[in-house]
Amino acid sequence: MSHKDIIERWYSQVWVQGCLDQIDTFFTPDFTAAGIVPGLQLGPGDFRDLVETVRSKIDHLQIDLRGIVEQGDWISAVLLIRARERHSGRPLSGVGQMVARIENGRFAECFNQFDFLTFFEQIGQLPPNTLETLLVGQTLEVA
Repeated sequence: MSHKDIIERWYSQVWVQGCLDQIDTFFTPDFTAAGIVPGLQLGPGDFRDLVETVRSKIDHLQIDLRGIVEQGDWISAVLLIRARERHSGRPLSGVGQMVARIENGRFAECFNQFDFLTFFEQIGQLPPNTLETLLVGQTLEVA
């Protein structure tokens, strides 16, 4: 199985279909991921919580993998994500990136990035234009 097949299966089975019981089959025993939550490294159990939390807020998730590059044990991809907000049905979109080292057909380490700021704006947990507001030096009002 190619590295591309592995990441396509990961996003299809775990993220899109929500097969959380498959998560452990994708990782080596000492797997860690960095980048999703700044300053934290995530293990397989953390991914189970993350996937479940994100999927509880959305419906109709689609992930399009673009710009896939393989080099030796490493693979990288840009993710174009589309979904609908669970309660309102509003369309959501986002961009992410992942770089992973594959060992014996499993993820051994990953570096991930996802635009959670835009995601939380789109689902209504942050005000619109949060990034623009912060970039011009304003602060968000805390209720």
